[in-house]
Amino acid sequence: MINTFLTMQTLHVPMLIGQSSTASSSEELAKSIPGAFQYFVDHLNILTRPGELLQILNDVSPIWAGIFIVIGWICVVNGYRWHKTVLVLCSMLLGIGAGILIGEYMGSSVVLATCLGALFAVLAAPFLDYTVALFGALAGAYIGANIWSSISPESSLYWTGSVIGATSCAILAFVLFRFVVILFTSVAGSSLMAFGVLILMLQVDVWHDGLQTSMSGNPLLLPIIVGACSLISIVLQQGGGVVAVVKAKAPERTKAGKKPATA
Repeated sequence: MINTFLTMQTLHVPMLIGQSSTASSSEELAKSIPGAFQYFVDHLNILTRPGELLQILNDVSPIWAGIFIVIGWICVVNGYRWHKTVLVLCSMLLGIGAGILIGEYMGSSVVLATCLGALFAVLAAPFLDYTVALFGALAGAYIGANIWSSISPESSLYWTGSVIGATSCAILAFVLFRFVVILFTSVAGSSLMAFGVLILMLQVDVWHDGLQTSMSGNPLLLPIIVGACSLISIVLQQGGGVVAVVKAKAPERTKAGKKPATA
């Protein structure tokens, strides 16, 4: 999810990291990359900053909205079942994003993005535990930043929540593998679905201004929606999916409140 959001930011790459596409000196490179990294860190709590989020999503194509909704739904419903495929795809997107970021200074961003995307995808499967730890840390940082900003909107120390969340999820990935995978796919899928729906709603002129007004006036609305969807996804995935949850039955009990004896 976060890596996809970073890929979205490439729409604004010249403004964030490049100053100009001809910047190639080592001094400019040293100044620009930390600036871009700082920008992404500053937007980890993007759910609690709806004004900036809507400004970014307003320039995104509706085609991406459909992609976000489909990928988000897959992650929400079958995230753990297809977690290897999801992690490989996320690794590939992360490599592509890194390639675009670095390639702006090398004049071959397409080649570098393709190579890094393929490299990250190939390395994801053999080192699955470490891949889960990486994306679990990213998801934890994202969750921690938004929870901290939701509890203390005026505080600028949301990065503390990011550090706590990233560290906790990275460690838990080696102990509670299934839980971290479900957590990551649930939060990522819910966020992508929310972004996709917002992009589509912003395309409708009748809803555009009203949506921006209502979202800006209720900064906790989006975190609550994403949080509720994530909890529903966790329950569904933990129970084995929608079909398994629907078909699940409580164990039959006798009048005395005990389980019937088996023959």
